[in-house]
Amino acid sequence: MRKVLSLFLTILFVGCGASTQYVMYDKNLHLQDYRKVYVFSSKLTGAISTSNYGLATTSANISGTATTSGVATGTGQANLSGKTITSSSTTNINSATNLNMTGNTQTTAIAGGSTMSGLEQAQISVQKMKFELAKIGFVVVNEPDQADALVDFNIGAVRFDPLAGWIADEASVVFLNNKGETLAHSIADTRFITPTTNSVIRNLSNRIKAACLQ
Repeated sequence: MRKVLSLFLTILFVGCGASTQYVMYDKNLHLQDYRKVYVFSSKLTGAISTSNYGLATTSANISGTATTSGVATGTGQANLSGKTITSSSTTNINSATNLNMTGNTQTTAIAGGSTMSGLEQAQISVQKMKFELAKIGFVVVNEPDQADALVDFNIGAVRFDPLAGWIADEASVVFLNNKGETLAHSIADTRFITPTTNSVIRNLSNRIKAACLQ
């Protein structure tokens, strides 16, 4: 029972996001020394996602015809002063009543949908990564020549999931010096469940923060 619970907790806290790996290429360097960073993206990919909703109702009326008819006949005799008078008369009453109803079918439909761009969400993720780096203590600058290091943040295959929201298959952060040499590299790997873009960004930033505290 304890093993099952332990496995469930592992999937819950590790598998539902993205596991991260981090490499510092020069062990003598300290990432926090590169305080000013310029964040860009060399690769962003996203899919177009659509959502649809609709409502349809149908009603029908029943048609029919009703007809009534009838005939009445009467006879009689009468005695008058010893004479018998016989009379017979037939009265035909033909009546017909027709009730006609016509049928019709009515349909009401409401439909709609929306189109969402995964690429736009990937671009938004770049801005979120800038925010996370600022929270760690980095100064995000607007021009690369103002930076101590360049940060290449990439996130791929961003798409919309009806249950989880925006998800991504892969993401990475690469720190480069002004010569284009790699200082540090962190990647996020999918485990069990494809992570949301927010969890990917959070996990990567936590890994970078931990490296700065070493």
